[in-house]
Amino acid sequence: MEELIKMTPDKERAKNLLAQVEVRLRDSKNKDPTEFATLIIEAYYELINQLLTALLAVDGYKTLSYIALIDYLRIKYSIQFSEHELQTIDELRKIRNRIAYEGFMIKKDYHDRKAQCTIQIITKLKKIVSNKVL
Repeated sequence: MEELIKMTPDKERAKNLLAQVEVRLRDSKNKDPTEFATLIIEAYYELINQLLTALLAVDGYKTLSYIALIDYLRIKYSIQFSEHELQTIDELRKIRNRIAYEGFMIKKDYHDRKAQCTIQIITKLKKIVSNKVL
């Protein structure tokens, strides 16, 4: 995984990112998916991105590549995450890029289909990172 940069493990950075995740998660839970499906899905991806960044930090790596974050999870945490979950993360990455760069809007039915799996991924990542920073 050539896009990873080795560094000293940084538990403090991981803790700070976890704190930000909690704030973003509360914010996204307070939004009505009928009106804010796009913002919620975008927030879910950002939450996953922050958690993956925290995981790399605590493991002693960093990267500027979103794809490398997912690849790291696929290689180092394959036991904890199914291929379906990894594909969901990658799909969210692509959707988030369309939202950011094309003004793409998400419909509520997409949110309804993806929310449960996405929240499970976020919960699992939070648990892994939390256990590593304690």
